[in-house]
Amino acid sequence: MDSEEISALELCEQLIRSGKISDERFTTNKPKAYGQVCLALEGFVTEGKLTFVKNDEKRDRVYKVKEEISNI
Repeated sequence: MDSEEISALELCEQLIRSGKISDERFTTNKPKAYGQVCLALEGFVTEGKLTFVKNDEKRDRVYKVKEEISNI
């Protein structure tokens, strides 16, 4: 994955490791906070800060920092 890309699932795992969100999981092992993290990332898409890149076969969602933001 490109260094400017953001995996919603990996972001969840980082937040869990740092103690920012609960480690509760579904039986699929996906963090229960995954939906909330995706909603937050979608908010950044709406604000024009991120671009949605792909929905990885329903396992993950990937976003990318908008070019004009990353060059600041």
